[in-house]
Amino acid sequence: MSVVQAQEVEFVGESLQVAPSGYIQLDWSGEAEFFWLEQAEDSLFEETKVIYRGPDKASFVSGLLDGQYYYRVKANEGEWSNVLQVQVQHQSLNLALTLSGLGLLVFSLTSVVIIKGSRSTPSTS
Repeated sequence: MSVVQAQEVEFVGESLQVAPSGYIQLDWSGEAEFFWLEQAEDSLFEETKVIYRGPDKASFVSGLLDGQYYYRVKANEGEWSNVLQVQVQHQSLNLALTLSGLGLLVFSLTSVVIIKGSRSTPSTS
């Protein structure tokens, strides 16, 4: 009779991560043929969603709305890992509009300088 030892799995990196763009890459360590990655919106994992099942030691999660997310991973039938907390807080709309406005201003001023420069240069024909 053989005894299979459960592999210990844990996330690589900080236990609290901030995702300002609504996406994050999750990496974990451990040796196993198969991993389960779960996501929850509460630290007790009362309502979970399996977001990855497979052999890889990383997963890319996108499309996250503002809020707190919690992740845990396990190898095969082993114990769940430490909990990774992710805080998603997108950039503000005001900042995005301000930066877009500045880009438009720089583009407009550059266009004016080029047009005035081309008109004031005598043509050689």
